[in-house]
Amino acid sequence: MEIKQIRMGIVGAGTWGRTHASIYAEHLFADPVAICDMNEARAREIADEFGIRKVYTDYHDMAADEEIDAVAIVTPFTEDGKINYPVLKDLIEFQLANGT
Repeated sequence: MEIKQIRMGIVGAGTWGRTHASIYAEHLFADPVAICDMNEARAREIADEFGIRKVYTDYHDMAADEEIDAVAIVTPFTEDGKINYPVLKDLIEFQLANGT
C-alpha cells in the first residue's frame, strides 16, 4: 500500500511553529513543505533545521502554493485576528491558540 504524505504549511515560526515542524518532519504521513512568518530569519532558521523547502513572509503567498495540502496556524492568540482565514480556504488543518 502506498503512503500519501500530507504536504503541510505552517503559519507561525515561534515555539509552536518549531514544535509542529519537528513533529511533521518525523511523521510518516506528513511532509512539512513551507513555513510562514513575518520574521523571515526566524522562519528560515526553522526551515533549515527541519528541511522545510519554502519560506514565506506573507500567508497569502503561501495560500496560493498548490503544493500545500493543509496548513497549521500556530500564531499567538493576539495575532489570530490579523489572519484572514477565508484566504487559507480548505488548507486549515487546525489552530492552536491560547491553549486550545
